[in-house]
Amino acid sequence: MKIQTRIPWITLLLGAFAALAFAGGTATFEALAWRADWLQSGEYWKVVTGHFAHASASHLAWDLRAFLILGACVERRCRGRLLALLGGTMLLSEIALSWSGRFALYCGLSGLDVALFAAAAFQLLQKGKMEGDRVLKGLGAGALVLAICKVGLEVFGRSPFFVSGLQASFSVAWEAHLAGLAAALLAGGYSLSRSGSLTISNERLG
Repeated sequence: MKIQTRIPWITLLLGAFAALAFAGGTATFEALAWRADWLQSGEYWKVVTGHFAHASASHLAWDLRAFLILGACVERRCRGRLLALLGGTMLLSEIALSWSGRFALYCGLSGLDVALFAAAAFQLLQKGKMEGDRVLKGLGAGALVLAICKVGLEVFGRSPFFVSGLQASFSVAWEAHLAGLAAALLAGGYSLSRSGSLTISNERLG
């Protein structure tokens, strides 16, 4: 049996875009970073491009590493799910950032990374459920709890995980992280409910 390997080209292209955006320097950063007044200034693209702009090399390194690994995991399983997840996170991030009003400027992949991490956790849960594998189900559930705890701690003002060195210069945008988690929970819950329905249908057919 031939095993096909799906190349995660969307993840790779978006990762390359983030790296090139940082290489472009200050002018490129200013052109791409999200700003609260994007609607008044007519810079509509910043709703999307703000997630791919980064304030420093260390900021980019942490965000991009997670994005490439997690994005590839999700895309190789389902490219459509990746696109829906990214789009949903961007939309919810815009709503959350505008609602909180805490930021005049926002940048970084971290909101998308949270969404991808939670989505990968759901994939483990779904695979474990379908295969009856308790280890996979446990790993998926544990990763999902970790994602929820991370965002919860950030919402209540604790230090961000993994990139605490950036906190001296920047405030963690828990709004974007919460948006990413919400998008993944919605997508993951829908996917699990569908897989459950298919399992019941197959049992009835059997």
